[in-house]
Amino acid sequence: LLQAKHLLQEVFQIMQETFPKSIRIESEIPSGLWTVKGNPTQLHQMLINLCINARDAMPHGGTLRLTAQNRMLSETEAHAFRDATPGPFVVFEVSDTGVGIPAFVLEHIWQPFYASKTDAKGTGLGLSTVRGIAVGHNGFVHVRSEMGRGSCFQVFLPGAETLETGGPASRSAQPFEARGTGELVLVVDDEEGIRESVSAVLRQNGYRPFTCPDGMEALAQYAGRIQDISLVISDLDMPGLGGVAFSKAFLRLSPTTKVLFISGAIEQPPSTVGAAFLAKPFKGETLLRKVQELLETKKE
Repeated sequence: LLQAKHLLQEVFQIMQETFPKSIRIESEIPSGLWTVKGNPTQLHQMLINLCINARDAMPHGGTLRLTAQNRMLSETEAHAFRDATPGPFVVFEVSDTGVGIPAFVLEHIWQPFYASKTDAKGTGLGLSTVRGIAVGHNGFVHVRSEMGRGSCFQVFLPGAETLETGGPASRSAQPFEARGTGELVLVVDDEEGIRESVSAVLRQNGYRPFTCPDGMEALAQYAGRIQDISLVISDLDMPGLGGVAFSKAFLRLSPTTKVLFISGAIEQPPSTVGAAFLAKPFKGETLLRKVQELLETKKE
């Protein structure tokens, strides 16, 4: 069980810290939001990627709005939405005042590997995966858009109407006990949503994360301070220089640095000496425990 308002507050804070000043960020997080049941890392990534898409739709600035509300869908109302069932929902809404989505594109946005962007910008998880996460949590996604006036994505997740004080949701919202003491952690992943969500978890728990989209850029950009890096968290499957090749090059320069591989494509870790492994998706607490374990080993 997760507190919906905590999830929104974390995403809002990331946007304030990382999005360009030309984009005005607004939020409306009402008190009394119902809890939702699900994987916190997946839901965090889903919202982050919707926000990234909204940002990219406003290259010259605009307003991005993040809101949520409780909503009880009747049978009649549920028929108006694809994949919907009646019942209580928490509705997360990400809206922008950007360029909008053409009608012919709207017909295809949920298809795997479909990209509406013609430039070199990444698409994060992609809308097909965003929808997959929602459906995997027994929810659904609804979108409306108008050319020149922006888009609005609504994510409906089943909600629990009541929450006992001190119950499971309250405990799950508490940060992991073991905190960092300012250690530098390099996060390398070609998916922007993954980089930002992992960095947010680390930052909120006392570490100093910094990121790169690929291994080659990481080696070039941080060559002068490699010795100061305590831990590298690297995706395995990246274009250009993959995770294993990148880690081998990095460890030649700093043999004592610990490496944590992450991947959604494989379930077994590579045989790189001294490296740990987490399969995506993973919970924030799971990540923090693995980070603590690796850094404690480094101290020994």
